[in-house]
Amino acid sequence: MGANAVDAFKELIGALDELQKKDYGDKQRGATRLSQIEISYSAKISNEISDAHKNVKSSQGSQQDMQDVARSKAIHDEFAGLQLEDLEIVATLGMGGFGRVELVQLSGETKKTYALKCLKKKHIVDTRQQDHIFSEKKIMMEANSYFIA
Repeated sequence: MGANAVDAFKELIGALDELQKKDYGDKQRGATRLSQIEISYSAKISNEISDAHKNVKSSQGSQQDMQDVARSKAIHDEFAGLQLEDLEIVATLGMGGFGRVELVQLSGETKKTYALKCLKKKHIVDTRQQDHIFSEKKIMMEANSYFIA
């Protein structure tokens, strides 16, 4: 990532240390943040899982694929009936040309939070970015990561 990209990221999102120190109302909601050690450990585990996926034999790979499908189905089933009205906005995480990213939680469930990307349909249509947005959605749906639901 070049210096310009880093500056652009910091301008749009903010510096990491600022985001880590920012109060999103966790104490009032009873939510707890992951410590840096837990975040590093989670990233290390994720990398180890990724490396293990690359090194498995094809027969083991198909078993892993079945586990991935089962995990994806469980996540889908958990959120299948979710409506926009079931979410409460906690804070705005970032703003962009097409919309913003909000920190949200399920109504009545204060310990888990999620990032919700909100897009302006009119702006997408006016700039003819529909295919781009559909591609982004497809990629996100196909992503198999513990950090992306």
